[in-house]
Amino acid sequence: MKRSLKFASHVCAVVGLILLAAGAGASLRSSGGGGLVVDAREKSFGSVKAGTVFPVTFTLRNRSSEPVYVAGFTQKFCMATGCVKAEGLPLTIPSGGTGVVTLRVDARKAGEFDAPLTLYTSCPGSGKFDIKVTGRVIGVAPITALPVPGV
Repeated sequence: MKRSLKFASHVCAVVGLILLAAGAGASLRSSGGGGLVVDAREKSFGSVKAGTVFPVTFTLRNRSSEPVYVAGFTQKFCMATGCVKAEGLPLTIPSGGTGVVTLRVDARKAGEFDAPLTLYTSCPGSGKFDIKVTGRVIGVAPITALPVPGV
């Protein structure tokens, strides 16, 4: 599925986003040499054991002549297999600069992990687009035993 977004300024144009057909490792980028470039639309962490907490990073590059303000991702997303929480936001990326957004993944229960997230930026008319973190959680999270008084 291909999705084109309208924009009010060439500064943050994100045109022709490939949202579902892009696949892992594909970049989100604007046309005309300007705008925000994200290193991937989807990142897969493969398989991890339940009870694991780890980072997934997205690198954002500002190819425009103006700073881009990244207000945030969907701040916290939880499902049966775990949660994702954004760290280090908000963030301003200077013209020609890069920024890194870290998502803290908490893999809690066995199953498929599929977390769609929305990135919000200051880009007029096109400041919102979707990314995804996927993977598989295996096993059972370890249980921490609490001490029993008098035993």
